[in-house]
Amino acid sequence: MQLAFVDEMGDAKLQAYLGICVAMMNARFYPSLKRKTQEILTDVGWSPQVEFKGSHLFSASTGCTDVEIQKRIDAARQLLDLNVAGANSRMQFHYGRMQSENHGQSYLDHLPTLLDKCLPKAPSGAGKNLLVVVCDERSDVAATKLHAALEPVTRGKKWVLLEHVIKAKSG
Repeated sequence: MQLAFVDEMGDAKLQAYLGICVAMMNARFYPSLKRKTQEILTDVGWSPQVEFKGSHLFSASTGCTDVEIQKRIDAARQLLDLNVAGANSRMQFHYGRMQSENHGQSYLDHLPTLLDKCLPKAPSGAGKNLLVVVCDERSDVAATKLHAALEPVTRGKKWVLLEHVIKAKSG
């Protein structure tokens, strides 16, 4: 089973900026990666109720305010080290950026292209062609439209989507 995690980012100063990132990984690596990630965040005192975001890294007033900035930087370094490998990496990241006046529509228009570029042809074998796509919750993108936009890409590469695309609350 393959996992695709989709995240988007904007910029408060550059309102038209929209970035989309797809993180791809084989599901067999997920439990270990999640456990190590949670251990790193717990060790620095980051509350599991607060999302760890790059925009919170250098801010004493956002994110988990109980954690000092140096500990945030140390946690970020350790988290990045989990994803660095010279060979046989566990996770691949793919990124696209654009200028947009309608982020919801641009997300729907451009995410399928990005997914098409990073999603390999499905392997053969029982259950090996199962794909889970997890996207952030977005009020401007309906789950049915998101699924309809991504389904032709996944079908064309012979992947079987596990139910519908999952819109998850960030955590």
